[in-house]
Amino acid sequence: MTIATDSSVRPVVTEDTETMHTILCEAFAEDPVMNWLSDKPLFVPSIFHSIIPYVLPYDSCQIHSSGLGATAWMPPGNTMDVPIGLADILKACWQFGPGHLFRLNKLQTLIEREHPKELHYYLFAIGTRYDAQGKGVGSSLLQSGVNRCDREGMPAYLENSNPRNFPLYKRYGFKVITEIKLPDGPSLWPMWREPAT
Repeated sequence: MTIATDSSVRPVVTEDTETMHTILCEAFAEDPVMNWLSDKPLFVPSIFHSIIPYVLPYDSCQIHSSGLGATAWMPPGNTMDVPIGLADILKACWQFGPGHLFRLNKLQTLIEREHPKELHYYLFAIGTRYDAQGKGVGSSLLQSGVNRCDREGMPAYLENSNPRNFPLYKRYGFKVITEIKLPDGPSLWPMWREPAT
């Protein structure tokens, strides 16, 4: 039974930060690319703990009113610049080992090389809690996001790191534009969507 509709999606506010963090950590806990970066249980929470504060100010993140799903979008013309200092690097090495920093740098380099230069909305992350999968929460979130793109006449872009998500993304008009093969690891697929006319 579907529990979600487009009207059940709203913008994320500061009070939603912890819920959004929990949702995305749960959704990406078994993500192939995240697990390639590090197999340590605290790695995914540390990634989203670092990134979420830098995407919230753009007012493009959304959450399902049930608290079971969330998205992190970057609006056109903005980049997700997360400052990383020496203390952050040393802490990450201590927690996750130096190998993950090499893999993270390689991933970032490959992603930046493929990232389109044309203005677009960038869907950095979309996720649902385990008990919401297959119930329409992800569809509602994605529908709301692409509706905004269509209203503004803007294309959308994402990197799909999990093959099981292809049907959802393709249903909303995203098309694979290339494949990024990670060294001794999984692939991820940049996908592009033109706005509906």
